[in-house]
Amino acid sequence: MKAIVTGGAGLIGSHLVEELLAEQFEVHIIDNLISGKHKHVTFL
Repeated sequence: MKAIVTGGAGLIGSHLVEELLAEQFEVHIIDNLISGKHKHVTFL
């Protein structure tokens, strides 16, 4: 399955992405990095 996570570089969004990846989803992240942090997407 596929998923799009808006705000995926934020704290909550990054945890959601990790869970989706663990469930074998193909995940695409959309984030403007204004409040999100690049370090939250280290799983890429």
